[in-house]
Amino acid sequence: MDSLSTEVTYVLLIFTLFVVPHFFHRYKIPAAIITFLLGVLATVTGIFQLDTTTSLLATIGISALFLFAGMEVEFDIVKKHTKILAQHLFFWGALLALVTWGIHHLFDLAIRPSIICSLALLTPSTGFIIESLEGYRLNNDQNFMVKLLAIGTEIIALLVMFIALQSESAEMLSLSILAMIGIVAAMPFLFLLFARLVLPHAPNADFAFYLMLAVIAGFLTKKIGAYYLIGAFIVGIAARRFESLFPSRDTEITLQSLRLFSTFFVPFYFFKAGMSLELTSFTWMSLLLGIAFFVVMMPLRVGLIMMRSSNFFKIPRQEMMPIALSLLPTLVFGLVLVDILNKRFNLNIEIINALMIYTILGSIVPRFFIKSTEALKKIF
Repeated sequence: MDSLSTEVTYVLLIFTLFVVPHFFHRYKIPAAIITFLLGVLATVTGIFQLDTTTSLLATIGISALFLFAGMEVEFDIVKKHTKILAQHLFFWGALLALVTWGIHHLFDLAIRPSIICSLALLTPSTGFIIESLEGYRLNNDQNFMVKLLAIGTEIIALLVMFIALQSESAEMLSLSILAMIGIVAAMPFLFLLFARLVLPHAPNADFAFYLMLAVIAGFLTKKIGAYYLIGAFIVGIAARRFESLFPSRDTEITLQSLRLFSTFFVPFYFFKAGMSLELTSFTWMSLLLGIAFFVVMMPLRVGLIMMRSSNFFKIPRQEMMPIALSLLPTLVFGLVLVDILNKRFNLNIEIINALMIYTILGSIVPRFFIKSTEALKKIF
């Protein structure tokens, strides 16, 4: 009877996570936000308890999402647009330093948690943004620029996050760097071994190989304190880098398969994140601080893109605002960083909740305003 009850519970959970969010599409609310709120509701009502199965499904989901994000990195395109990326990342890095300094002094935080807070406020969530692009209905040039800037920024943000998390001591940082170098160095060997020994006899096994390697690499990077999404992202980059080893496979087909796979498992991550939220700790100060983060940071982030305008990006000025708005969502990356701040740095719960509110607001905004930017264009 207990077994039947568990099975029925999970069937109802899967049905809820995959069906209920679609009812809110008409209101332009992302499915991820609804799934997150369902997790909050489950905690409040007590109808579902967070367990190891849900946590495992959530880990697979986030690994698949960052594997997919890593595979979106096309080296030839990145090299071709190095100048654009370099300039964007220079200004983004300057803004990151400024925000870190502000948080450090305003909240009297140490430098390391201040950096993580700043990353949560400024880093676009590439996987979420790429999945949302179809709904934004941008033209090809705009889609390309959004992907380029989001991917470039997230790569640097992951590097900064890694250094910030591991810089507690010179010894820890050195050992972590060596471990990371070992993981990266193993990739060519693993891909070559798979291409020669497995793929000829199992031509459709590449998808499973990518996914399992991403999960394993994710667990390894989490073990060294760098969080699992870094390992999954590295595998995604390696998969794109060594795609020539699989000449019979269409990379776009593999990407679509990963997108579908992550679409199934990622809701469990948002649901788990919602269940981890402590509503009893929410205060008016958290709400006001979250809104303040939103009011201050969103114009800064939009301005970061708009100030270079069409002269550098080679895109008409009137098309820049949708690009800037598309880069606002921080949902996945933001939730991960909030979790890190909560568990590793034991940050003030009001700041944690404020960052959560900011993340949710910033991930909803593009849906409402990306097609209504005529008035805003005149400002810039």
